[in-house]
Amino acid sequence: MKIAFFDIDGTLLNFGESDLHPCIKDALNSLHRNGTKLFLATGRPPYAVPRFDDIQFDGMLCFNGGYCCDTDGVISSEPMLHEDVMTIRKNAERLHMPILAASASRMGANFFEKNLTIRNSSSFDEKV
Repeated sequence: MKIAFFDIDGTLLNFGESDLHPCIKDALNSLHRNGTKLFLATGRPPYAVPRFDDIQFDGMLCFNGGYCCDTDGVISSEPMLHEDVMTIRKNAERLHMPILAASASRMGANFFEKNLTIRNSSSFDEKV
């Protein structure tokens, strides 16, 4: 089996853009036609992964690998421990640093800061 993993932000998708360059679409479709499974790999939660016209991905690794799924469903799900999230939050607040935390269904920030933004995206269907 052949498989290729692609990051989204700054790799497949230029920062500030919402659609793939036609050359990238052509390359991805060529890989797929030749039997390579296409997976997205991102730090984003599943509901914040953009969809791209004319490209069918076979799955995605979200939360930097903490949640993985394919067209058949969830492959792996290893959320961070609540205690670890609270430690990160406490440290970020002590340093006056914003953090964006996400769960399976929602996300939120400890405070607003101009460099902490969520890009426009549309969520995947339940089955990629």
